[in-house]
Amino acid sequence: MLPAQRRDEITKHISEVGAVNTETLAKRFGVSVMTARRDLKILEQEKRLRLTWGGAVPLTFLSHEIPYSSKMDHMPKAKEAIAEYAAALVPDRTCILLDAGTTTFALAKKLASRTLTVVTTDLHIAIQLLQSPSVTVHLTGGQLDNDTRSCNDMSVAAFLESINVTMAFIGTNVWDLSRGAGTSNHTRMHIKRKMMERAEKTVLLADSSKYGAFGPWTVAQLSEFSTVITDRGLGESARKSVLGSGINLRLAE
Repeated sequence: MLPAQRRDEITKHISEVGAVNTETLAKRFGVSVMTARRDLKILEQEKRLRLTWGGAVPLTFLSHEIPYSSKMDHMPKAKEAIAEYAAALVPDRTCILLDAGTTTFALAKKLASRTLTVVTTDLHIAIQLLQSPSVTVHLTGGQLDNDTRSCNDMSVAAFLESINVTMAFIGTNVWDLSRGAGTSNHTRMHIKRKMMERAEKTVLLADSSKYGAFGPWTVAQLSEFSTVITDRGLGESARKSVLGSGINLRLAE
């Protein structure tokens, strides 16, 4: 196999498995570890993958949390549309869970005039809804995470064990059909799963720019959500694949 062909195959293999180490890659393609490292370096220079300590991951792999300030400025119109659609699903005089995130924050603002009980891990959401005379707010407590501005330790999961809610609205930085909704943080994965367990219905809020990416921890497959709400920027091919798999996908205007 020519070096260029081998590198094409390496790129394809990494996109399928998600992450590889150099030694495993060398054995798979019958080359030395030094050659495998050289191939990965070339592929990184060509912007076809991202190097990690001892291996590589696809460019679509999100290994760390995006700072809150960066997320606030990303896809504002899409988040507004998703929040508008999601707010229409919420019955008055119910108890709901709002996951941490900027899309769920947009939803919280839409719900401020409603009569609801809201449980959240998100400090910004709690402060926003605290200004509403008709919303009862419960902040889960726990150690605050600077990147997400939310409670993020296992005491949150313990708190969630004591509640039952009508709906849980879950945010995500990455989602696709094959790997589901994911996160870069192990504790956050457990918290999101616990939120889903405590709700009668679960709704994933995910803008289209996040589709096709994935993280090290899978929260849930798309089929585990009652509804998935995204914006109309989702590509036709992805849309058909998700709908064809029986996912209850909704496109916000």
